[in-house]
Amino acid sequence: MKKRNRLFTFGCSCTGYHYPTWADLIGTKFQEFYNFGLSGMGNRFIQQMVFEANHHKKFTPEDTVLVMFTSFLRNDVWLTDLKWPSRGPVYLPANSQIYNDWWMKNHWSLEWGLMDSWSSVNAVKQLLDNTGVQYKFLNAMPLQGTLGEGTTDEDIFDFDVSDFNYTSLLDIDYPVWHMAKDYGFSKKDLYYTNIDNKIDIDLHPTTEMYARYIKEFLPEYYDEQLQNKADSLHQTAKNIFKHLKSNDNFYESVYYNDEFDKIRGKNFGSLRFLNPK
Repeated sequence: MKKRNRLFTFGCSCTGYHYPTWADLIGTKFQEFYNFGLSGMGNRFIQQMVFEANHHKKFTPEDTVLVMFTSFLRNDVWLTDLKWPSRGPVYLPANSQIYNDWWMKNHWSLEWGLMDSWSSVNAVKQLLDNTGVQYKFLNAMPLQGTLGEGTTDEDIFDFDVSDFNYTSLLDIDYPVWHMAKDYGFSKKDLYYTNIDNKIDIDLHPTTEMYARYIKEFLPEYYDEQLQNKADSLHQTAKNIFKHLKSNDNFYESVYYNDEFDKIRGKNFGSLRFLNPK
């Protein structure tokens, strides 16, 4: 079967991660594959990456763009020393020193998080509509109900923000994060390490779960070849996690695995580097 032209994918860790995601699997169907997913990032980052990719590569009607928007509980910024720091949600306890009480009072509100993401989703839609590129908007994290990401029952909207609900702009609003508890999967199916009798579970969907997600929600890319590839990658990931003896070599063992690296998409722009003056 002839491969399609160019694929550009955008998102957070549910799109670009240590082991293959839905994006990497679908990328095997294309002649060129670019993946701008980065752990811990939010929708403002995603908007930036879409604009940069179009600036450098000029989307055409023959290209495909798949954007998996993420949680609106994240604060994105490019810093000279940290580049794009993968911090995750502002409510995460591990971020309490960065997003302290003063910062939360002066630079953040739950309403702003939603408003900012609403602007980013609309901006990306307008850009893609103007290029004529084929695209779909997907969803990584829950946007209603229990948000998770370090929030509590006290983290609620104090004002009516219904005008900024961007769910209707998504082609698929089912959060891929929920694959770990739906479609016959449970947390026992997640990847985990057991180092010094300490079990550490990676809460991200597995490659097996991402294949099922494609089958359910993006069937135009699903076939037996993709499933076989996912099965092989999933088994490799399970073996790596199972045999890890130290966290010191986790990144090298997983991210730089030859089988994973072979299908990983390319990227460029501020995600890679900026040239100093």
